[in-house]
Amino acid sequence: MQTSTIKDTELGTHLSDLKAFLTHFESVVADQLEKAEKRPTPAYQTTLRLHTLLTTQLSKVNAACQLYATDLQTTPKELLTKFLGAAAGFYNKMRDYPLTRAIRDNYTALTMLAASYTALKTYSLMIGREDVSLMAYEGLEKICPMVMELSHLMPEVVARETAEHEGLVYDQAVVDRVTNAVKRCWSS
Repeated sequence: MQTSTIKDTELGTHLSDLKAFLTHFESVVADQLEKAEKRPTPAYQTTLRLHTLLTTQLSKVNAACQLYATDLQTTPKELLTKFLGAAAGFYNKMRDYPLTRAIRDNYTALTMLAASYTALKTYSLMIGREDVSLMAYEGLEKICPMVMELSHLMPEVVARETAEHEGLVYDQAVVDRVTNAVKRCWSS
């Protein structure tokens, strides 16, 4: 049987991993906003809300880290995350369709974040840390709808950038068809 100190140390590890992920994700989204055209498009508005969500979640995770984690320093995992993020950033600069890529990357990262919160909620309930479980649940309440929003935004963004880059006419019927297909898949 594990002692409370060991459980708290392991919880601290879970929280510091989540903090590293959130910190990186928030900085990527902040960079996207800095480089984006400041127009009230659905993609820009969603990215603004995503940044607010990440900033709020990072603040909550930081507070939990102060309660349960000791001496949080840069770990090899954080260094690897930063390296991979820099490599991904370089790769992204080499690609066309930057908004499509940003939405896709945010969609992927949010899904990973939802999985992390699910694992944290489960772990914290197993060790009797209701406060962390509640924090994880509240994060999931915000993250899951944002994942759905990005899944519905993706077809429009891809269609607009494809039309622009390929010299095609934007076709709302294609967007509606794909959006409805995605909604059906998520609801089944």
